[in-house]
This record gives sequence, structure tokens and C-alpha cells, in this order.
Amino acid sequence: YRPREQGGIECAEAARERGYRRVKVVSVRASGRGEWEVMMQGREGGRDARLRCEYDARSRRARVERVDR
Repeated sequence: YRPREQGGIECAEAARERGYRRVKVVSVRASGRGEWEVMMQGREGGRDARLRCEYDARSRRARVERVDR
């Protein structure tokens, strides 16, 4: 089990579930114990979008938000 890689995978999947396409993980960094901040790029409605995701390895929950609005 690799929480850093798993964070990127879970966040990308969460972004796809929210309707983003061509999701690409740009960076993954620790933001606390068992918590990861994942920056991604994707497309929504034909437009590029920058996304930020917070992943909690303990609960395996990912929360995605758009940061370029």
C-alpha cells in the first residue's frame, strides 16, 4: 500500500466522477499525517481547469475543488 500514489489515483477518479475529462496529476505532496494534497489538470465543458484535491489516507476520501475560477 502506497498512500502517495493511492492519493493521486483516488483524486483523479474523484475528478472524473465529477465530470472532468483528461485528468492529469501534476503533483502530490503531504499536507499532514496521512493527508495528501494533489494538484491536477483536467477539462470541463471544453475548457481547461486546474483542480486541487485533499486525500485522507485513513478514510480513503478524496475532496476535489476547482482552483482557477
